[in-house]
Amino acid sequence: MLDLAQAGLPHDRVRVEVDRSDFHRGVEVEASNDAKSWMPGRTRTIFQVPGEQSLAISYPEQHERYLRLRIFNGDNRPCPCCASTWKR
Repeated sequence: MLDLAQAGLPHDRVRVEVDRSDFHRGVEVEASNDAKSWMPGRTRTIFQVPGEQSLAISYPEQHERYLRLRIFNGDNRPCPCCASTWKR
């Protein structure tokens, strides 16, 4: 979860940083003004394989204070991006 410190700041993209592990996961970005009621957002896939990666999720501009990234690991080991940082 990311707290932008105040509502009203425009945001439209999240990028995760990961270690060098190969992975492929579905993710969803959610937004909230109170960190309790979450609005579903964009569902995308992030991945990293030798020579290629896609680690950013773009979405229509929003202004909510909080963002949350849900990672769908399924039957796979936890994604190496679980402890990653968020970037605007």
